[in-house]
Amino acid sequence: MEQMQESENRYLLRDLNMPPEVHMNEKLDKTCIRLFLTITCLDHTIKHCWASNEYLAAILNVAKVTISKSVSTLIKEKYIEQLSFDGRTRVLRISPNFRNEYKHLVEETDYRMDTYKKSKPTRQCSVNSSDKEYKDKDYNRSLFLDPKDPVSRKTDSIPSECVTLASSSSVNKPKLNKRQLSKSQTIRNKAKLVDHPLHPLPHVAITPPVQEVLEHWHELKLYESKEATKTYRDGVKKLKGLLNGKLFGVQYTIDDIKNSITNFSFAALDNDFEPSGPYKKTLQKMNIAAFILSEHSTNDDKSKFKKYFSTMPAVARSKELLPDDSPLFTSELKSFYVNSVLGGVQIKFPAKDENNFRKAAIKFNEFCETNYNKIRGHIDDAEGARYLFESIEKDKNGDVKSITPGWFCSNETWTRRFPAYLNFQGMLLNGESEYFDMYSWKAEDDVSINMSN
Repeated sequence: MEQMQESENRYLLRDLNMPPEVHMNEKLDKTCIRLFLTITCLDHTIKHCWASNEYLAAILNVAKVTISKSVSTLIKEKYIEQLSFDGRTRVLRISPNFRNEYKHLVEETDYRMDTYKKSKPTRQCSVNSSDKEYKDKDYNRSLFLDPKDPVSRKTDSIPSECVTLASSSSVNKPKLNKRQLSKSQTIRNKAKLVDHPLHPLPHVAITPPVQEVLEHWHELKLYESKEATKTYRDGVKKLKGLLNGKLFGVQYTIDDIKNSITNFSFAALDNDFEPSGPYKKTLQKMNIAAFILSEHSTNDDKSKFKKYFSTMPAVARSKELLPDDSPLFTSELKSFYVNSVLGGVQIKFPAKDENNFRKAAIKFNEFCETNYNKIRGHIDDAEGARYLFESIEKDKNGDVKSITPGWFCSNETWTRRFPAYLNFQGMLLNGESEYFDMYSWKAEDDVSINMSN
């Protein structure tokens, strides 16, 4: 039935006239306009348009959901009306009142055209037959020329005897095909046209002592300001203030200043010294003026010169190696880690990782001393390292890719993983510990074993 109806409601290709009320409506997209014209063709006088969304989508070569949205838009904007819908067949027609509904769009368009015609400058052209070719062609071209462009404004573009503008003022000339600039853009463009003479900064004299200090700063590869800048001049003035004693009330020698700069370079450039973290990058970007005295510092440390004048920066804590009291435990734990996690690749561990292995040995000894009466038998260093690694491996269900040296000395390992694994292996006498909590232990391939009290 539906196929028969669609065959009767045929779409015939013919010339279509688009109403201006549709053409000038900015709320309608291209699909809505095409659908409106299609319904106009299918809108019979008696039966109107009963085509389905599939049929309309096939005509316009769009998706069915696009037709559904476009129909809803046209109904909402009162261009079409839905007369009936029985669950299978929907009947649409062109709204008879859409022209009155959007008559204001046509009136607004007519008003804009009248305004444009009034703003168009009047012209007087000679009517000689030899000058007719310039009457429209060159005059219309002149409207699109840029008066500031010497290339486009050629002297022979429009003969003066042919075209004479009644008003030579450029105020009334319409600006066609030109993007309107914002107020801020207009101000910036005008500022570019003004020749601002560059006033050179006052010359600052660099004495030999100041030059020697600047060369020392350069040799240490610290951050340098560009010459002839305000920051560079401030640095030179502050160096002179250190040398003559006017800055801090104390007169410093060249060696005093160079010694403070050397100490500062260790803090800024050497990772073996404090500070560590992001603040080290801040020191690396500090110029000599801020090094001597920073007026914008938010803490009491406004002068890095006075801070490092007689004090070397502290050694980074991560670089200080802990004493290795259990070398066998540390060596065995490294071996398990290298073979199981790193695939046997031999590397030199950084100080931070090395300390984590040694911390694990310290915590193992503390655990054994605290729980010696709970442990069945004796666990030597080699067995302890193996049990420690296996406890973490069991907790990860064999996935050892994410294990790092920090896991071996973490609180999670020594308060849960390691004691629970010893209990699971039967290494604890009664399954209880006075200082460590026992948790349930279960792996994917194990039976359920409850290890709680």
